[in-house]
Amino acid sequence: MKNCAHFVLVLFILASTHLFSQQRASTSTSQEIKTIHYYSFEAKNTNQDVLNNLEETLSHIDFVTQAKVKYKPENGMGQLIVLVTQPVITSENQAEFQPTTLKKALINFGFTPIQYSKEPYVVK
Repeated sequence: MKNCAHFVLVLFILASTHLFSQQRASTSTSQEIKTIHYYSFEAKNTNQDVLNNLEETLSHIDFVTQAKVKYKPENGMGQLIVLVTQPVITSENQAEFQPTTLKKALINFGFTPIQYSKEPYVVK
C-alpha cells in the first residue's frame, strides 16, 4: 500500500512538471518584442514625394509595423521613426530585424545617415 502511494505521488509530480513545461513553451513562442528605432539623417533639397517614397519603402521591410519620416527643410535634417514588432528570438537561425536596412534605405535615397538609436516600445 505504501509503495502504491509513493508511485502515485511520483506519477503526479512527473505529470505536473511535464504540463508546466509545455505551458511555458507555448506562451514563450507567442510573445513579441516591440522596439522603436530612430535614425537621424541629412538631406539637402529634397521634396515630400521622395520622403513619402522612403516611408513606403521602410514599411515593406520585414517586421516593420509602422514607419514615419520627420523632415525639417530649413536645416536639411530629418529623422526616421520605425516601429518594429518581431517574435522572441528562440533559435540561432531565426530571422530578425536588421537595423542596417534603415541605413541602406537612407543611402539609396541619397541621404546621409547620422545617428542610430533604439529603445523598447512601451504603450502608455
